[in-house]
Amino acid sequence: MLKISIEVVADEVLLILEGRLSGPWVAEVESTWRHASANRDAKRISVNLSGVTFISEEGQWLLERICATGIEMFSSDLLTKTLCEELSKKHRKT
Repeated sequence: MLKISIEVVADEVLLILEGRLSGPWVAEVESTWRHASANRDAKRISVNLSGVTFISEEGQWLLERICATGIEMFSSDLLTKTLCEELSKKHRKT
C-alpha cells in the first residue's frame, strides 16, 4: 500500500510518498508525476520519500527516471535519504 499526497504552495508541487513503492503503486506514482509535470503553473516539483518503507526494483527505476528530469527528491529517513543523495549526485547538472 502506498499513500500519495500532493501539496501545492504558490508555484511548487510537492509529492509526498508513504508506504511501499512497488507493484501497481509504481504506475500510480508515475501517473501522478506526469500529471504534476504537465501542470504549466508548477515551476518546481519535489518528491518527499521520508515515509517510504520499501522500494521495488521497478520503483527504483521510476525514481531514477523522475530524478533524471531534474526533479528534487529528499528524505529524512536514512535508507531513502541515501538513495536520494545517490540519485541527485548521479543526475546533478554541472
